[in-house]
Amino acid sequence: MAHPTPPRNPHPSSRNSQRAVLCTVLTCVAGLVLYVAQAPAEKRDLDALRAQRAQAELSWRLDELRAVIETYRAKHGTNPGQGADSSVDGKWFERAYASSRALHAFDDAAHARLERGVPANPINGRSDVRFLANDEPWPAQADDGSGWLYKPSTGELRANCRGAGPDAGRAYYEM
Repeated sequence: MAHPTPPRNPHPSSRNSQRAVLCTVLTCVAGLVLYVAQAPAEKRDLDALRAQRAQAELSWRLDELRAVIETYRAKHGTNPGQGADSSVDGKWFERAYASSRALHAFDDAAHARLERGVPANPINGRSDVRFLANDEPWPAQADDGSGWLYKPSTGELRANCRGAGPDAGRAYYEM
């Protein structure tokens, strides 16, 4: 003779109910922990991307300014910014960009690029150029006192900003 199966209780026991609630809470907590743990990684990725973009933009701006110097040198046979008797003309870049704006007034693309004047250093946000005298040595490091450093006697231009790029830790000042 078969034993009858006892009828099931339509309501789970309070112990089963507590386990279900605990499981749900633990699942939610685990999900939250995973989400919070991933947030700093995403922020680091975004910070790294921003640093790479700033370095690329700095490189592009340096290339632009160096092209202006090279164009002048090719046309005049000397580095720009040298005044009479080897004095330094510290406003040369500002005048060069102002005259370029006037020459390209009807060239929309060139005018839009030149409209802002000397480009700002994307790392420190400054667009001024500090000219070094012919006998003045290069500073040992950048000081963020200007956007750019330029030595007319050599035609060399550097970014005057502290820090290093994300690619191999190369100092911005050495680019």
